Amino acid sequence: MADVRNLQHVTVYRDPEEKWNAAFPEIGCMSNGDLVVAFRQAPYPATPTEGSQGLLHAHGDVRARGAIIRSTDGGMAWDHKTFRLLAEPPNGVEQMSVSVLSGDFLLSRHARCRADGTGNDLWVRRSSDRGDTWDEATPIDMYPLTSTAVHAPVLEMPDGTILAPHCGPIGTGGPRQHAQIVIRSTDRGRTWGDPSVIAYDTRGFHFYHQCSLVRMEDGEIIALFWCWNIRKGHDGQEVNTPHIWISRSWDDGYTWIPVEEIPFRTTGATPSLIALRDGRLLCVWSHRGDPSIRAAVSEDRGRSWSTHYGTALREKPGLGFRDIGEPCSRQLPDGRIVSVYYWFNSDEDPMLYIEAAFYTV
Repeated sequence: MADVRNLQHVTVYRDPEEKWNAAFPEIGCMSNGDLVVAFRQAPYPATPTEGSQGLLHAHGDVRARGAIIRSTDGGMAWDHKTFRLLAEPPNGVEQMSVSVLSGDFLLSRHARCRADGTGNDLWVRRSSDRGDTWDEATPIDMYPLTSTAVHAPVLEMPDGTILAPHCGPIGTGGPRQHAQIVIRSTDRGRTWGDPSVIAYDTRGFHFYHQCSLVRMEDGEIIALFWCWNIRKGHDGQEVNTPHIWISRSWDDGYTWIPVEEIPFRTTGATPSLIALRDGRLLCVWSHRGDPSIRAAVSEDRGRSWSTHYGTALREKPGLGFRDIGEPCSRQLPDGRIVSVYYWFNSDEDPMLYIEAAFYTV
């Protein structure tokens, strides 16, 4: 088991008027120790939509928007005065991201829902003054995907190239042709292109989702993501089971080895992978069937792990499926780790809000 120590929980954001759910957080750490968290807001209670039964927020809600908030004391307090909206498109935001690049340059991507309901388009905003001001949103070329979403921070390479992970339908192969790719920017996020495919099953049996990228000191890039494995059950009906997969690249993300499965216990949601300064890998994910936020450590670059079940950072066992999780993690200058995620209190108080766990492993 991963030895988690000094665990402390802090509330990052809960809407004081209780009109907005908060979900899908991502966190960045600036050189002065300030932390920024981006997240998606959607109306609370959730707007009923087709396929949203049992969920506390609707992915296709046309009123959903993207927000950001800041902490100036290392994450112990989050000032609501720093809260601001960065994305309010007419058809809603599916998810929003924030990444801190060298020079405290902030990059915020979001997925805008299309008016015709056929999927999402990618947009990006940039700040060169630590988030005090932002430029206008501009579209991202997401070729070869026909629709995508935003699920993880970007990876900045030593030469300044940015790799952004995305997943979605590819070409005209139908909804099951769901690939995991990276796209690039060489001008600090102003233009994008030069895609590379990490994982893609042309048969449609593996539905790859929500990649997290890390780069090791020797240049190896590791991609970790989950996917639906689609198979026929004994009754002839299709069965979807979620699994975690890993792939590697040694040429700056242009080519990737065939994916390998990691037998983590998961119910299918974004995992977060980071490289710790001592060379270990930390994976944090949510298990919605418990529900819980779980962590595991690898000392050999993801070939073996301390636990496949995961050490619980937060859990409410026995409640059944809950729409929670999708953590994002960072290691702070003092060595502590922070993982942000979305959570709820109880069936009587099911509103979604953003929490942070601070700990060491």
